[in-house]
Amino acid sequence: MADSSSTYQAGGSGDQSKKSIIPGYGRFKIALSTILTIKVILELAVTFGYPNALIDEIQGAGDSAILMVMVMEGRGQIHPTDISPLLSALEDTGHLGVATDVRTWSLEYLDLNTGERLMTNESLKLSGFGRFKITVSKVLRKQTSLDLGSLFGYPKALIDEIRNAKDSALLMIMHMEERGQIHPTDISPLLTALRELGLQGVATDVEDRFEEHLRITGT
Repeated sequence: MADSSSTYQAGGSGDQSKKSIIPGYGRFKIALSTILTIKVILELAVTFGYPNALIDEIQGAGDSAILMVMVMEGRGQIHPTDISPLLSALEDTGHLGVATDVRTWSLEYLDLNTGERLMTNESLKLSGFGRFKITVSKVLRKQTSLDLGSLFGYPKALIDEIRNAKDSALLMIMHMEERGQIHPTDISPLLTALRELGLQGVATDVEDRFEEHLRITGT
């Protein structure tokens, strides 16, 4: 298993200066998902003006917090260099304690001093990547997520956490991003792992969705 872990841990080739932001951002999103209660989520969704159908989908999700984090990313309300829309919404809805925690995590995990440099093309890629991750979460079954975790060499405690999550696929996607196994411009470690597991159809489906993401964002 050690060999598999070393094979799949790194992302593919590309601009390493861009990739360096993502792992901390992944940890930030996981931390964020642990503090968002359903009450906070629904008030944020209304404040952001989400359509009723999307609010109903979030409310009915297996893990509403993780889906809300991905939707906020997909709509550009959180980003590795700017979370001001989220902070403003938390303050507007009176969740000052949550806003304080989020601001503290942002200082620990994110680089918020490069917004002018990255908030154009890179923000488009990341918001499109958020939509891509949500669609892929609908493709990955729980057993597939667990098999991927084993192939990637995840610790047993983390695999158990994924197994017991309300939505194993969404949590698995967040951990793959944190570990550089998926990225807005490269998901080759994931595709390689799916094919190693003999899941050719899933790999093709995920690859098609990723290519659509690349076309939309002009990557």
